[in-house]
Amino acid sequence: LARTQKWLAPLFATRQMSGALRALQGEPAGLVLLLDPILHSLPVEACKEIRDTHLGVARDFSIHALFGRRADAAVCEAGDTAFVVDPRREDTGSSCTDKPRPTVLENFARYRENPKHMGGYSEGVAGDDHIAKDDEVQELLQSRKSGGYVFYGPGRAGPPAATLATLSCEGVRMALIVDRADSDLTQRRRSKQASAKTKTDFLLEGPLETAALYCLAGAGSVLMNQWATSFHANRLLLDEVLAGIGEGGLTIAEALQRFGAADALPGEEVDEEAPKRLKSRVSLCPALYGLPTIKMK
Repeated sequence: LARTQKWLAPLFATRQMSGALRALQGEPAGLVLLLDPILHSLPVEACKEIRDTHLGVARDFSIHALFGRRADAAVCEAGDTAFVVDPRREDTGSSCTDKPRPTVLENFARYRENPKHMGGYSEGVAGDDHIAKDDEVQELLQSRKSGGYVFYGPGRAGPPAATLATLSCEGVRMALIVDRADSDLTQRRRSKQASAKTKTDFLLEGPLETAALYCLAGAGSVLMNQWATSFHANRLLLDEVLAGIGEGGLTIAEALQRFGAADALPGEEVDEEAPKRLKSRVSLCPALYGLPTIKMK
């Protein structure tokens, strides 16, 4: 983060950029960063100049991609939001008996019981009912009219990249892809599948490529992890985001912005009595692509 801040400092210091960021402060439409592909792996949103705008921030792939999104489709209907949760039941929890970690399915059951998180979500598949097939996931994605899609589980979200590229997901206003936390079972399954995959298959499983495929399929915004993470970090992320877009009435970008603060920047004073802040590897892991203004209704 410090190196990114130092590298981009000359850009933020220009009159054009500093003036534009000042003019945007308080803008309800949020901020969309159109980054060069080489910058997508950097925590640009966490730079002080961006944070000081106090805006919800999203990314997009180009001005053409952003222009192609329907700004009038900024409402995601909770009643038309589907979920896929640990479709193969591969999260068996932790082996620690002193402080056992709840499984993905146990945690999701808690969300469904709490109206502030997801009281209106009704349709979906979970691994404690049966092992979900790829065609079930495809049907859930394609049958959305103006709703959302939530994947929460270990491993990588389905469907496979080759299948996702052929789908029409224009009814998915908001996609929350909370994955990339591996269990022993997901690692074992992925190692078995690796022998049948090509180099292109592996490349398309990357975070940037996955976000691009969802956007090309028609999703209005896509929130996803940029690197491997933990089950605990995913729970913290989903706790904050679901509460934010649910009872909190926030946009998807505002909910992500509220997801904890990064570690203090070099030279920044830290209040030792303040609540413990998230580590940068946790708070900067999720990124939002697409429209920052989408709200759940």
